[in-house]
Amino acid sequence: MGLVIPDYGLLFWMVLTFLIVMFILKK
Repeated sequence: MGLVIPDYGLLFWMVLTFLIVMFILKK
């Protein structure tokens, strides 16, 4: 929570990676 300006690029990759991992685990 120390970030004043959100890094939307990092957030995008975090969400994308999370979705990919969940997709792989559900297979």
